[in-house]
Amino acid sequence: MKISRKDEYIVELQHILKYIASDKISASKQFKQKLDKQIKNIPNFPYKHRKSIYFDDDNVYVFANIDKQAVLNIYNIPENYCWKPVDLPDGKLKAVERFNNEFLFCIDENIYKYFISSNAVFPYLTDKACNLILNNYFNNEVYFIENNTIEIYNYSSGSYLNEVVFNDEILNVHLLYN
Repeated sequence: MKISRKDEYIVELQHILKYIASDKISASKQFKQKLDKQIKNIPNFPYKHRKSIYFDDDNVYVFANIDKQAVLNIYNIPENYCWKPVDLPDGKLKAVERFNNEFLFCIDENIYKYFISSNAVFPYLTDKACNLILNNYFNNEVYFIENNTIEIYNYSSGSYLNEVVFNDEILNVHLLYN
């Protein structure tokens, strides 16, 4: 198996590395080294990154910040090409979560919904910031985490359900089901 890196890949990677380096140069170098190692090992472990059993989709959706502007690129695996489907609202991307054929994402102080089927972005919640979004599939709920607070909303209606406040900052959350 031969892996080729097209010019577009190199340009986009340089944007990402430059962004990471603006915060910490050593983190940028470490990211590049780890990425190169993973790519180099693909021929040795071809089944390591199998297609998801949860999503019947040949696309990889890449949400990122380039020069403090949120962008969405879609990489089509079988055809080996990347494209930009839609311009995202102005601002810095803070969090993203997939919900079946939709994505919720936070830019600055607003939550938006991206619909894969119609390739469209619409506001979901305004004046709501978060650092992490979680999908509770079983209860049709979405959790927005910011600092020390978890706010719970009904996913379908976007209506507020509950709030849990902790003494310390929340770094990550994992939902476990029995």
